[in-house]
Amino acid sequence: MAGTFAMGAGFLIANLPIIIQNELAFDQIYAIKLLFLFYSLLGILVIGIYLKFSCSIKIKKKKKL
Repeated sequence: MAGTFAMGAGFLIANLPIIIQNELAFDQIYAIKLLFLFYSLLGILVIGIYLKFSCSIKIKKKKKL
């Protein structure tokens, strides 16, 4: 479900340069640069969340009968 949400959000964000270009009267190159900046900040945020995970989190093994 998370993958489907991420795919849908990515599809909607892909149109963001067009919205920025039309609504804020920026040129297309600047709007695309803003999108790349947004994606890089999002990536840094995800890395920060990943680094906050504890190293003690491990997959539990099932006991053999």
